[in-house]
Amino acid sequence: MQKDGSRKIDLLGLYGNFAKIFKTSSVDIVNLTHANPLLLFTVARKSKLLAGSQKDYNKFKLLAFHRYSDYQPYLKMEAEFVRERIAAYAQS
Repeated sequence: MQKDGSRKIDLLGLYGNFAKIFKTSSVDIVNLTHANPLLLFTVARKSKLLAGSQKDYNKFKLLAFHRYSDYQPYLKMEAEFVRERIAAYAQS
């Protein structure tokens, strides 16, 4: 345990364990606590609960949905900006 009560995680060991389980070295470990809304939503949408309570998992999925919904206007603005830049580049 760390001073704040959280547990220290052996990321290298965790990576190795996942690589063995999934029989691949293509493993990404992400701390979802500070993940961007798009990543959080994608994980929530495509994930399966392996351990923990269904109640906490449902809370996580709801949080991911709300953060993504709040972020959607910015995603639309970004997409519009990219379209404009591509159009400007194509005209030059």
